[in-house]
Amino acid sequence: MGEWDAVVDVSNVCWSKALPPVGLEFPVWRRLEPVIAAWRREHGRDARIELVADDSLAAQLQSGDSRLFEEWKRSGRLRTAPVADHLVLDLAAARNLHVISGDKWRDHRRAHAWIETGPDRFHHWTYSDGAVRFRPVGIVPLPMRKVSQAEELKELSAPRVRLDPVRHRDIIQTRWRCPNELCPEMRNWREELLVWPSLRPRRRVVCPGCQGPLTALGPRPPHRDVVVELRNTRTEVLRFPVEWNIPLLLGRGEFAKGVDLAQVAVEFHAAVRKISRRHLSMRLEFAGSEPLLEVVELGSSRGTEIERGRGAGYESPRLIEPGRRVRMTLGDRLVLGGSVTLRLSGRRFRGSEPIPAVGDGEYGPVGATDVSPLDQ
Repeated sequence: MGEWDAVVDVSNVCWSKALPPVGLEFPVWRRLEPVIAAWRREHGRDARIELVADDSLAAQLQSGDSRLFEEWKRSGRLRTAPVADHLVLDLAAARNLHVISGDKWRDHRRAHAWIETGPDRFHHWTYSDGAVRFRPVGIVPLPMRKVSQAEELKELSAPRVRLDPVRHRDIIQTRWRCPNELCPEMRNWREELLVWPSLRPRRRVVCPGCQGPLTALGPRPPHRDVVVELRNTRTEVLRFPVEWNIPLLLGRGEFAKGVDLAQVAVEFHAAVRKISRRHLSMRLEFAGSEPLLEVVELGSSRGTEIERGRGAGYESPRLIEPGRRVRMTLGDRLVLGGSVTLRLSGRRFRGSEPIPAVGDGEYGPVGATDVSPLDQ
């Protein structure tokens, strides 16, 4: 493979209003050719280029462009997938390709750690004076809470869900149950649907399993996910909810109200064995819309440290004295027994805490009608 071989996110290019015809707000196939030509002009005519697009792009293009899409696909010049992101990144990782796209791939950082170690492989385009040129996308390391937020927003916007965190917050903050006893989702979750409902025209809320109507059970209680990970690799060991103002124990033992880490998968046992049977207690609080996790060290044998968040990294760890209460914010994490970490997830729509006010959140002001929270 050549040094400047690349994979192009075709859907991203065709939707780009920055390319000619500039400002046109629907996908245009002819936006693709000047991008390919400019890349080869800058990096050599021998640079090989893989083209990858979402299947849905064909239906969004004008009729003539749609025919070109199908012709390129039949000829093998174009690869497609239901969601092209995974194929773009898999090809780039396997063949060490550059990526031509405007996306910053926030929701893929967990599965593709190489994104942050190879930011120079990601390129966006500019168009001025009749010419296409390239610049770095601007990939920077992200704390895992930001990655979690991006993952959740991607889940909400998925075709089977189609929920907007602002316009549909009443639906997001409602507990739902599917009354269909034969539904595959309800065979797993008898009392409450624990996946996002699907939204259909005229705000009809249906079950993602059987597509039948759902029964509203009232507001979701305020809670947040807590994530346990291996310290060295950031591999997720366990994710569990903590409800507002309800104490919870964590360790390697059975509790009336607690989390037993001895039950995790076998491959994590070596790390989890360093955690005491009663390691710590925790309780979720809120300061306005911001979650705080109050933690008490219970005298564990290997101790607990807190690492305060600083940008995408952490300050030096500080040992927590047994019996002392500390409060964690979204940017902090605990180190248990030197082997695993514990942090609050950045996912913020699992409970009924308020949407950030105008100017106070990254998802846009309340009442906005067109929210695009992910970098494009």
